[in-house]
Amino acid sequence: MHDADDQRLIFGESLHRLMHAYQRAMRRALSDSGITLSVGQTRVLKGAYFQAAPTVHVLAELMATDRAQVTRIVGQLRRLGLVESRPNPQDGRAPLIRCTVQGKAMIGPIIRLQHQAGLLMSEGLSQADIEQFVFMAETMAENLNGSSTDEPT
Repeated sequence: MHDADDQRLIFGESLHRLMHAYQRAMRRALSDSGITLSVGQTRVLKGAYFQAAPTVHVLAELMATDRAQVTRIVGQLRRLGLVESRPNPQDGRAPLIRCTVQGKAMIGPIIRLQHQAGLLMSEGLSQADIEQFVFMAETMAENLNGSSTDEPT
């Protein structure tokens, strides 16, 4: 393996470590706040809140994951009374997902926890560093989404 290959492997490992560290921090923050949702459940709940009555397909695209996983999470959130499904006038096979009053009430605390995790994660970085990281991460995600590897990790 060449040095450039070694660096790319290390780079991938760094991203993987960052992703898992962020997920751990969010799980801990949610738990400490008494919110019993998983990170995936919070993502779907936020998607249902910020999108105008999305379908499972729209949520799956937004989250860059498969529809089966989103369908499972929507079912969990529905049983918890946080989202509801409404008939879709354009496509009866794809119900529209909306937050309930209970679900909407959880959005503020979840956003605050994510903001706190972001502040902790970016400690010691300048605004320019953060903007460069966001640009690079978005570019890399687009590069990978355009590749032949369609399986989410």
